Amino acid sequence: GGGGGGHMNALLVVDDRGYTPDGSRTERVTVNDDPLSLETDSRWAQFFENASLLDEIRKDVVRTHPDLHFFLEPRDNLGQRRYAAIERILFVWAKLNKGVRYVQGMNEIVGTIYFVLANDSNEEWACEAEADTYFLFNTLMVEMRDVFVPDLDDADTGIQGRISNMIALLSLHDPEVRCHLDDCGIDASFYSIRWLTTLLSREFRLADTIRLWDSMFASTHKDNFLRYVCVTMVMVIRDQLLKSDFGSCLRLLQ
Repeated sequence: GGGGGGHMNALLVVDDRGYTPDGSRTERVTVNDDPLSLETDSRWAQFFENASLLDEIRKDVVRTHPDLHFFLEPRDNLGQRRYAAIERILFVWAKLNKGVRYVQGMNEIVGTIYFVLANDSNEEWACEAEADTYFLFNTLMVEMRDVFVPDLDDADTGIQGRISNMIALLSLHDPEVRCHLDDCGIDASFYSIRWLTTLLSREFRLADTIRLWDSMFASTHKDNFLRYVCVTMVMVIRDQLLKSDFGSCLRLLQ
């Protein structure tokens, strides 16, 4: 089958001397190899941890650009193979970066980068899309990782710190809208967490996201660039926001 059980070795029946039924020698199972062991260094604990992480990633990956033909391509099962590549990138990255847990939204970033690289007109480069996507995602996360670390939420580089900086910018350029949103009880985190953690990839069509990212990645101050775009998005709909109540404002912003 395609589930996690497919990765599991068949169980062996071992006699008292440590031999399997076919006469071959095997190692005795220790406490740390017991599937029911609660020891964190157990190989089984590691197996279940990996399976849980992969399952979490897989649930998000299959929802990444679900209507895009690139991920639906039936020929040679290309669509599923492309999703599998994104799963591997996220899984390996999460295992190598223990201090930063995998978070929903990372799949959107990886999916977009992979789409661009896999469609490169140079076939040799396109064939290396998986490895190149990992490298670019890892490089991007060096700058973004604090957004995904709960202990750093209130730091200037953490998610709440970035939201505060965004709201300060909105207050500077459009205090009327800022006050109206406050009066309506709209906390900026209701809409901006998704904006900041996915780099706005869920707010625009894919083609527009790619154009936006081209400019953002070329900027020497990516955080400032993203912050100004977010504030501009609010200001573009200011007239509608000023005439709206809590529910309508939230729908407009989300």
